[in-house]
Amino acid sequence: MAEPSMNPDELAWAFQNAGRPPAAQRTTSEAFAAQARERELKVLDHKAQVKQHAQDQQYNQAVHAQDMAAARAHHSAL
Repeated sequence: MAEPSMNPDELAWAFQNAGRPPAAQRTTSEAFAAQARERELKVLDHKAQVKQHAQDQQYNQAVHAQDMAAARAHHSAL
């Protein structure tokens, strides 16, 4: 059997898109659905970033509070 001429990524893409018309020939509803999926992914990514930022802030505030408590303890011991 001959070796495939495409790399594995190209083969996977071809398999996933088998039977689909080229992008220029896709229906408007397919285009709208693709845009909606992209928007949804962007929203989910943004929500994840906001959540991570809140967690980072909470952690930083806790570390700062510990640092301040240690500094107060150090100064009161002097």
